[in-house]
Amino acid sequence: MKFTYAMSAPLAGALVFLLSACASSGGVGSADCASGQSLGEINNALKAFQADHKSDIREIRLSEQFIGGETVHGRMQRARAVTALERLAYDFQSDVVSRIDASETDCASNLDAGEMFLDYLKREGVGRTAREWAEPLAAGL
Repeated sequence: MKFTYAMSAPLAGALVFLLSACASSGGVGSADCASGQSLGEINNALKAFQADHKSDIREIRLSEQFIGGETVHGRMQRARAVTALERLAYDFQSDVVSRIDASETDCASNLDAGEMFLDYLKREGVGRTAREWAEPLAAGL
C-alpha cells in the first residue's frame, strides 16, 4: 500500500523528524511505528496545527524586523511575538504531541518534542533570534 501526502515543507519536515525518531527506536519496520493510519493521523494534526497558526507565524516573522530597535512600536511587536510563541508552544504540545503520544507508536517514546517544535519554526521561516526566544518554551515540551 502506498501513501502519498501533499504537504508543505514544514509538515514534511515534521513527519521526517518523526520517522527519524522511529528509526532510532528500531521500530521502522514495526506495524505500530510506520502504519499508514498512525502517520495519517499525525499528518492531519500537523496540517490542522499549521493552518490554525499561520497568523502566529506571521506575527513572529513581522516582529523580527524590530529586533534591536528600541521604539514603542518595536517593543509592542516583540511582546506580541512572545505571546504568539507561547501560544504556539502550548498548542503544539496539546494538538500535535498529544496526538503522537495517543498514536501509541514506537516513535512517541523517542520523540524530542522541543526539537521538533524548533525545527517546525525554522521550516516556517522564523529567524534565529525568535527561535532562541522559543528555546525555553521548547524545553518544556
